[in-house]
Amino acid sequence: MTLYTAPLLPSGLQDSLTPATEYDRHVTNKLLDRFTLFGYAQVAPPLMEFEDTLLSGKGAAHQYNSFRVMDNASQRMMAVRADITPQIERIARSRLHQKDAPSVLRLSYAGQVLRVAPSGLSPKRQLRQAGIEMIGQRSHISSLEVLTAALESLELLGLNQLVVSFSLAGLFEALFHHCLPASQAIIHKAIIHKDMGSLPEAMPYKQQTLDLLHGTVVTDGLPASAQEMINHMCELQKEIQQRFAHVTFLYDPFDSLGFDYHEGVCFTLLDCATRQELARGGNYRLDHHISGCGVTFYVDRLIDTALNIPPSPPMQHLSATTSYAQGKAWRDEGTVTIHATQPTLASRVTFE
Repeated sequence: MTLYTAPLLPSGLQDSLTPATEYDRHVTNKLLDRFTLFGYAQVAPPLMEFEDTLLSGKGAAHQYNSFRVMDNASQRMMAVRADITPQIERIARSRLHQKDAPSVLRLSYAGQVLRVAPSGLSPKRQLRQAGIEMIGQRSHISSLEVLTAALESLELLGLNQLVVSFSLAGLFEALFHHCLPASQAIIHKAIIHKDMGSLPEAMPYKQQTLDLLHGTVVTDGLPASAQEMINHMCELQKEIQQRFAHVTFLYDPFDSLGFDYHEGVCFTLLDCATRQELARGGNYRLDHHISGCGVTFYVDRLIDTALNIPPSPPMQHLSATTSYAQGKAWRDEGTVTIHATQPTLASRVTFE
């Protein structure tokens, strides 16, 4: 007797079977449908691009976490995307430079990404992403629209107890850019570890930094760029609180982990019950004249967290003598039909 040995998949990769695939389709469609109602047009960039294109600009943040492959046709190196956002920026940049380009582009996307190493606690290296990007002039309105669309989308999935954690990418540089590199390193380490006692006595804006780390919003005495970020965040929080009374807010102004190419107000959306990160986004700059704001959803986590997953449709087993018209009538009503493969036996396939 020959024993069957299942082939091994690479670490971090796995088959997705039903019902997970059904949940995936439901979650993704819910997100994309809501994005469409906000005026976002869906685009679908390729899974791979030339390395020097995909990993340039904002894509450089993923240069060490992207798989490479040689393109036999051009003899040039290609990279598999580790994040879809840089591709959306490339599309937007080319569109905005056209003669009849709109002043603001609203683009949505959904697809899979592949990474050399997993991130966070999840061992997965192949991930599903979905999101939106609003690209054009920077304004308070764009941040408000993107965050509103994100929260509405999560509500559709039954997630009503949400946490919005704000951070300010670039705040550290705005406060301490004129300090010596050695001093910057000491200050940065103390801030990241929330070690107030290690902050140098002679550092600039020490009292304001302590207040910010303790969750107190202060702007007095800070540089204009820092004041602008903080005021933008406060206005955004006030507007969102009026629209979503059930949302809880956190505030970690110096948290820049995962916001490599962002600038200004950024946010992370978490499920209040599990504290699992569901999405993150914020503002960034493409060049001196073009800015953007976007949010990326982690679809794999939403599949595990979403509550409004519809039940499986009803199923009807049909005998081999059932007419085509009768079977079609069942299907038109939304019933799954399983046709018998033998005159007296209805076959059903299940996945364990």
